[in-house]
Amino acid sequence: MTCAAAAIVLLAMLRPAVRAETEPSTLPPESESGMARPIARLFEVRRGAEHLELALGGDVPTPVNQKMTAAANAGQAWVPAVEDLREVNEKWRPAKIEPRNYAKVEYRLLGSDAFPPEFSEDETTKGSQFAIAIKESFPGGQAVRMTYSVFGVRNRTPTVLSGTAIISTVAVAPFPLPIVLKGDFQAYRLGEAPARSVFQRISDLFSGCRHR
Repeated sequence: MTCAAAAIVLLAMLRPAVRAETEPSTLPPESESGMARPIARLFEVRRGAEHLELALGGDVPTPVNQKMTAAANAGQAWVPAVEDLREVNEKWRPAKIEPRNYAKVEYRLLGSDAFPPEFSEDETTKGSQFAIAIKESFPGGQAVRMTYSVFGVRNRTPTVLSGTAIISTVAVAPFPLPIVLKGDFQAYRLGEAPARSVFQRISDLFSGCRHR
C-alpha cells in the first residue's frame, strides 16, 4: 500500500517528567531531563472532501522497531535508513479505531495564522509554520486514559517535516498521573517524492488554513 502523504514520525524525545494533577494543561510543561529517546508515531495527512484529514497508522514493523529500541536503550537518537522507510511503507496498516481500542480520536491541523492563544504562546508551537495536534481518548478499562500530542512544524523539505513536539499521556493510577515527553521531531515521507511532493502541497494548504 502506498500512502502518498503517510509519514513515520521519529521524535528524539527527552526522558519523561512525571507529575500529578487533576487536569493536565493544554500544553504541559517540558521534561527536566535531557536524555534522548526515539519514539515513533505513524500517521497520514490527506486531502478530504472539505479540508485536510489525519489518519493514524498502526504499529511500526518489528525489524524497524528493534533498531529504534536499541537506540532508545543506548540513550541515542535514531535516523531511519532508506530500507527502514521502505519497510514501513510496504507494511503500512491503518490504526484500528474501534470502541475496545479508542473512546475517541480528535485532531487539529492549524496554520500559524489560525493558532489559538496557547499555541501562539507555548514554546513547542510558537513561531512554527503550522501545527498538528492529536488527542486520543481510551476506554475506561485501559491503563492509559488519554494521550495528547502536538507537533510544531518549523522546517520542511520535499521528504521531511521537522520541528518541536510534546506528548502528554495520562495514566490511571490511584490518581491521574500525567507523563510528559518533549523534544525535536522529524516526519519522514514514505515512498518516492514526486516533482512537487505531497508534503509541499500540504504545507501550501496550511497558508490561511483555519480548519479544525
